[in-house]
Amino acid sequence: MKRRATIVGLCAMLLFALGAGDLPQRVAFDGLRTSDKQWDLDEGMTVQVEPGSGITLRLHGVLAAAAPVDRVPYDESARVTLKFDPEQTSSDLTVQVEWIDASGQLIEAVKALEGAQATKGLDSRVVTDFLPASGLGHDRIKKFRLKLWLRGENEKKRSASITNFRITTDRRWRAKGDVKLVHTYDGSSKIEPDKGIAAKPQSSDAGAPILFTIDPGTPFSAATLTHRAAYDPAGVVMLDIGQMRGSVTLQALCWSESGEFLKAVDLMKDVLETGTYETPFTAYAKQIPPATKQVSFKLWLGGKQEPYAWLQGIFYGVAGPAK
Repeated sequence: MKRRATIVGLCAMLLFALGAGDLPQRVAFDGLRTSDKQWDLDEGMTVQVEPGSGITLRLHGVLAAAAPVDRVPYDESARVTLKFDPEQTSSDLTVQVEWIDASGQLIEAVKALEGAQATKGLDSRVVTDFLPASGLGHDRIKKFRLKLWLRGENEKKRSASITNFRITTDRRWRAKGDVKLVHTYDGSSKIEPDKGIAAKPQSSDAGAPILFTIDPGTPFSAATLTHRAAYDPAGVVMLDIGQMRGSVTLQALCWSESGEFLKAVDLMKDVLETGTYETPFTAYAKQIPPATKQVSFKLWLGGKQEPYAWLQGIFYGVAGPAK
């Protein structure tokens, strides 16, 4: 596969998750999917991540902070769930929300929880509750993340045990008109990986994400989600990528009525950041063969530094007339 051009124009549009419709909420961030390397740590702070189980922060000093490397695109619908094991978490804990502009610079850090209240955590709390009170800089906010501070005496170890750390947002179609969901590709889907790529559904349940990784030394590889859905020229495809590193490209595989493979069409090229992307088939009317009666999808992953991607779903719908 040749190096793929960066997404341009309107062929694939990044959505910062809007509304709900017939689509489920998306997981914009899941701390239990991170690794130790995906945390920014002050000197004197260590982290241990048990994937899918929990996160332990330990303080070796007086005061230090830890925060996920990933910044979450800001959306007014974002909700934060942050739960601690109270028996394993110091009451000298402070949780902040850092608001970040388009250049990656900190606008302001707002205190969300402190002390004994902090150990009670947050339960699907809207992040807008923690916007800067002054209102200054609200129009500059593009991303945010949570930062955790621990305080303790010298030589005394303090810790925080995180049992759940998720940020969710609403998801809806961006296409004009009433879009009817036809098929969802997720952890319940059948997958055929090419050589050099691993696709690991987190469960076989509908809605479960799929973790894609490629073998060391493999520059790129792909996996096919094999279900063939009826092709409709008014079709709309939404790609939802969670935490990732590297480059993701999505192709539509075109099939004839008799099941003959016709062509692979690039829908979204070199997706480099987490988010929800959407494109209509009308943008590729000249590339999709006239004999196409069914479509399936193929996801490519590439990169030099241990690339991975959490596929939270490929959603295929058909747009009806605008109301």
